[in-house]
Amino acid sequence: MALHLVDAEIPVSIEVRDSAGNLQAADSAPALTVESPAGTTTTVTLATASTGVYTGSFTPDVAGLWVGTFTATVDTLDPV
Repeated sequence: MALHLVDAEIPVSIEVRDSAGNLQAADSAPALTVESPAGTTTTVTLATASTGVYTGSFTPDVAGLWVGTFTATVDTLDPV
């Protein structure tokens, strides 16, 4: 677990990969939802850094354990 200061920006990133491990663009922008120690949630905007790589940041405003959940949708059907 990483430790960060309150009111200090925390960079985040996610890689979206297919079943073979190759980077793949998501069908829609992946989302990051961060839950504060008090139970409130914040949605973090992610930008496309390159194919299959998405980045963003958030700034915690209180001390404690913050939990983030990434979600992404990828069409995994192979073309015929």
